[in-house]
Amino acid sequence: MRNREKIGIFFSVILIIIALFFTISVKSTPPGIPQTTPEIKVSAIEPSEMALQLSDVPADFTILERTERTRSNTTQSELDFGWIKGYNVVYQRINSDGQVAEAVQQTIGVYPIENVSQVQAYIKKFAVEFANENVQVDELSDPNIGDSSQAFRIRNLNTQMTIFIISFTKKNVVELIFAGGTSADYEQIKIIAKTAAGKIK
Repeated sequence: MRNREKIGIFFSVILIIIALFFTISVKSTPPGIPQTTPEIKVSAIEPSEMALQLSDVPADFTILERTERTRSNTTQSELDFGWIKGYNVVYQRINSDGQVAEAVQQTIGVYPIENVSQVQAYIKKFAVEFANENVQVDELSDPNIGDSSQAFRIRNLNTQMTIFIISFTKKNVVELIFAGGTSADYEQIKIIAKTAAGKIK
């Protein structure tokens, strides 16, 4: 996979939406046992409503970008997984020298629900393949966010710059929280990711 494609997914990544239909057979329901309404597995809100707000990130961050994603700025890999719609938000923290010290990006994607697990597997694949003699990739313990989640630490051995990535699924949504720079607090990033997951309804 070309580096451009990998970087594009890091900054655009992959989400999933499709209706999951449940059928309840009256004949198969034992007499006297009330039927229950199945849990809705598809998000009922727009990706923009799932976006992190300025109040959801540390106080010294400012907003850099907040925009709806379209097919024109979506990678072919995402489209191959049935990407339907999405949203992107980027926050940054500026240091005393006026340089960007840390950035936090939230990429939201909606896919057919049956493809969500495949998207997660693909994210892991390209994260691992990003490693080379100058880049170290470590898979971190499951942060236990949403319905499924995974986390990675990517470190440039030449510059010592570290990037943390948390990807999680909830209902038919796949989100990627990307954070890094000259400094990054992984525990804080997990809190931000949990906040993001709580916005999916």
